[in-house]
Amino acid sequence: MKIKKYLTIIIVVSAISVTIGMLITKHSGNIQILQNATIPQDEEATFEGIENLDELLDTLAVDALPERIPMPRDHIYPEVNQTYLELAILDEIDRNIRYDPSYVRIAYPGGDVAPDRGVCTDVIIRVYRRLGIDLQKKVHEDMRANFNLYPDRWGLKAPDTNIDHRRVPNLMKFFSRHGEVLTITDKPEDYKPGNIVCWDLGGGILHIGIVSNRPVQSSEYRDDNLHYILHNICCGQILEDCLFRWKIIGHYNFLNHK
Repeated sequence: MKIKKYLTIIIVVSAISVTIGMLITKHSGNIQILQNATIPQDEEATFEGIENLDELLDTLAVDALPERIPMPRDHIYPEVNQTYLELAILDEIDRNIRYDPSYVRIAYPGGDVAPDRGVCTDVIIRVYRRLGIDLQKKVHEDMRANFNLYPDRWGLKAPDTNIDHRRVPNLMKFFSRHGEVLTITDKPEDYKPGNIVCWDLGGGILHIGIVSNRPVQSSEYRDDNLHYILHNICCGQILEDCLFRWKIIGHYNFLNHK
């Protein structure tokens, strides 16, 4: 009987370890599967009174999405359309990207920082590069021809292919000139998959992200009108429920760009 009891304990402990290793953090809205996740300190993690493994799994509240293996970073979709844009957004989910705002000299055109580094603007750049659209090149060409129309916040006298496209104010100006400027509202249904959103975080800090096709959901809640945002603000390129977390100052569609 003791051997059977010990085997049962081992099985349950193993199940707990595997399940916690695949936890989804539901309160932050981040639905990327987290390897070796830890339970947030502000959540009470008690398993007292749980009688069986099924009840234990329900308590852990795993809100996993169907697994999707992303396409390689150098994969280019065959055409520019809504379907491929939405796939490109999901391809860029990568929690292991380190937030690094350092100035880096990169190639031109088609330049990128190290694949394990990036900031919020790099998310947008990488998504569109999967559609064969090089925002580094497009922003540079527009700035070179219309330098006086772009924000003068950095004391530059000429365009810089290393950094111009990686600055939120410049992308906002570019999208307003060559994309579709959409209305800023407080209605989640107005923010469609593929829309680009910019925020003012306060203190002169701006942020940018892109709307995914995944509706906000947890084990207890789902809103088909509100979608997770793909962005990088500190913790990798993740999907997060953050559309209305900050003041929205820009809303664009660049699918039918000009």
